[in-house]
Amino acid sequence: MKNYSNLKRFLKKIKVVEDARYTADYPRSFSNRLEINTINGRKIVKEVLHPFGHPKNPMKDEDIFNKWRNLAKPHLQEDQIEKQIERVMSLEKETNLQDLLPVIH
Repeated sequence: MKNYSNLKRFLKKIKVVEDARYTADYPRSFSNRLEINTINGRKIVKEVLHPFGHPKNPMKDEDIFNKWRNLAKPHLQEDQIEKQIERVMSLEKETNLQDLLPVIH
């Protein structure tokens, strides 16, 4: 069994706090802010108002395809993944969506 004690100690240092400004702006924005306080006292702050894929920061088709390839890779063969992409991107040509289900199952 793996020793997760370091991970557990790290997780105990994480604090999640709701920011009412971000909550009020949802769903127009999916804002988030990350603050990291380093051991030497330095603070690193990163705020994202519109994450990649948000309508105000859209993904290109190729970005979506690559994301799917990475997610599907452990579960499907490459030719199956490419067939899924091809069929989903040409749904307007499909005459029977039931025929598509085995491809995405």
